[in-house]
Amino acid sequence: MEIEFKYLLPDGMKKENIFESDDIRSRKIEGSDLVLKMAAFYFDTKDMALSKAGLAFRVRRENDDIICTVKYGGGAENGLHSREEENFNVDEAFLQRPTLAILKSLDVYEEYRKAVGRKKLYPYVTMEYERTQCDVKCGESVSCISYDEGEISANGKKCPINELEIELHEGNTEDLFEFGKKLAGKFELLPLNASKLKRGIDLFNEK
Repeated sequence: MEIEFKYLLPDGMKKENIFESDDIRSRKIEGSDLVLKMAAFYFDTKDMALSKAGLAFRVRRENDDIICTVKYGGGAENGLHSREEENFNVDEAFLQRPTLAILKSLDVYEEYRKAVGRKKLYPYVTMEYERTQCDVKCGESVSCISYDEGEISANGKKCPINELEIELHEGNTEDLFEFGKKLAGKFELLPLNASKLKRGIDLFNEK
């Protein structure tokens, strides 16, 4: 299960205002700082069968790694996102010719197989962005705070990515809620209910 807050920063605020604040520096886990170059490809059939079924199938480069991710179920409210998520390490060949066979060990495989059938998968939404992140202690729990900056592309159109995420890595959701709400209140962060994929789908369908 993926559980995270997504926020937009208010006008004029930079990521450094948050990452260099005492709220983060006093909680940061030493050695957890990381900068990742991301290139994400979301696949679906030409008639958007996966999207219509509430399913997502993504392959993403994260620096030198390539990871296939499926997301399903859940929803978003007041910037809090929760979905089931499964990840698989894959190679360049898989990125060029992705297949649902990698999901056969999952209970949700039949949902994906039924939605896609014999149709071919195409990359219909792509994203390129840089992620700055670190892990922080939140009570008895550990969360990852990250800032993404880049661009979503779909159907010849583009929109920017500028968002802060706080994702629970281990522990309990109560600690995540308390930390997320405290940070949002202090920095006047704006809840973001539309995921990157949702914004990409809106671009894809835009007339």
